[in-house]
Amino acid sequence: MGKSKLLGVFAFGLASVMNPAFFSGCGSVVGPRFSFGEMEVVALVDVAKAQRYELASADGTYEIVVELGQARGDDSKSSAIAPTPVRVAHACGSRTFMRSAAACVDVTEVPVAGTVTVKRIAPDSITMIDNADATGVLRVIGTALTNAEIDVKTAEGSVTLRSDDAKTFALQRLVVADKVMEPAASGG
Repeated sequence: MGKSKLLGVFAFGLASVMNPAFFSGCGSVVGPRFSFGEMEVVALVDVAKAQRYELASADGTYEIVVELGQARGDDSKSSAIAPTPVRVAHACGSRTFMRSAAACVDVTEVPVAGTVTVKRIAPDSITMIDNADATGVLRVIGTALTNAEIDVKTAEGSVTLRSDDAKTFALQRLVVADKVMEPAASGG
């Protein structure tokens, strides 16, 4: 066997031992089989904006209105790094590999954008966030459309919504003026 062939076999073996996921990934070669597509995830954004949310806290009751849609990208902007003498492979992506088999979790993300309005409706009526521009992400954990979360942020605060059934969302967290508010846990 020639020196270059031997060196190639050694490099392949070393790479396999150092990071076996480099060759086999985080599961089967075929990849996960999702039970939903882009249309269903985008429809889930519509589900979230069709609802009104209310939160009772120690200092009052809040009404939250979220108007969201799938964010549009700007195809004219490039995410590539400026040319340099040294080329970096996969410069626009990032992945983390862990030893535990449980570390592999299928995640689907859709960027969202729109507006958020937050009003304290009791004991008095005060608009806390008024139709503010918001950006964020809808994230589905797993291969079935049963565990979704939407996180959106504005300059004045943030809203987190959660769905366990892909039919309705519930307010998970509201942050206004650096004050974190979460719904009281339901008895059980």
